[in-house]
Amino acid sequence: MPPAFRRYVFPALILAVPAVSGCNPGAAEARDLSARCDALDAVACRELGIRAYMGRHILRDWRLAADLYDRACTEGDGTGCVRLGRMRLQASSSEQGVTVDTLSAATLFRQGCDGDAADGCLYLGDLYVGGDSVPGDTLRGVVAQDLTEAAAQYDRGCDAGAMKACARLGMLFGEGRGVEHDAGLAVALHQRACDADEALGCAHLGQAYVEGMGVPADPARAATLLEAACEREMIACHGLGILYSEGIGVEADGERAADLFDQACDGTLRRGEGSPPVAVSCFRAGDLYANGRGVERNLGRAASFFRRACRLGYADACRR
Repeated sequence: MPPAFRRYVFPALILAVPAVSGCNPGAAEARDLSARCDALDAVACRELGIRAYMGRHILRDWRLAADLYDRACTEGDGTGCVRLGRMRLQASSSEQGVTVDTLSAATLFRQGCDGDAADGCLYLGDLYVGGDSVPGDTLRGVVAQDLTEAAAQYDRGCDAGAMKACARLGMLFGEGRGVEHDAGLAVALHQRACDADEALGCAHLGQAYVEGMGVPADPARAATLLEAACEREMIACHGLGILYSEGIGVEADGERAADLFDQACDGTLRRGEGSPPVAVSCFRAGDLYANGRGVERNLGRAASFFRRACRLGYADACRR
């Protein structure tokens, strides 16, 4: 039998949202999900948890979302485990009354990975790498870095259809971290991910064509790949910015480079999802404005970018 679960009167929550009419289809769907969740429908609990997390047709309530994800996970829904694990890694979760704990997150990701959620393998691999999805000292508990285990988890995720896991595994093979260096296999993994419209795979495939690692160097093809990936992966914007600043594979264009570095510096990370900011891009943008390289010199803008890079942990910027 599942553990005791705190019962909520979801219809009351729905009706408490001023902008939502009782006749609204979204409100009716939420009521239906509530009834199905009470009947131990794991997917319904997870879907209702998403609505509570996002504030869609019920009041936004992260504690409620966490409880619903926990119920879904307990009832065997791997995606519910993964979503709860992601909340356990968000610094902002503690402000909403949700426990933040990396060890708990690792356990939840493993449950998801062992079940039906390939992303659980991806996020577990990220924890073992010490990846960019982990907000450092905001977490309780420690997961020791283990690149061999990270590679194993990425491999599982890749085989199960998590294309970002393929791209992450490709990075490890390209760098020889946790696995034997194999540039050709790295390219194959990035190509597989890119073919499946995973922007991270396209970004790293583009970088391989810049450097001629595992494939013949082809800067023009690299620029095409990075351009396509830039909207979703900030490291692609950074790489493309370098090409424009140096005139590699494209005509040199300082303004375009500065815009790309600015975009990568901002990132798209929201509520633990999206592409994080790239600290070195902030530094590169600052350097362009500080020296007037391809852009009008602007020491105020340069200082702003250097401060941002410093806050993101890029040490060289702190001395500028």
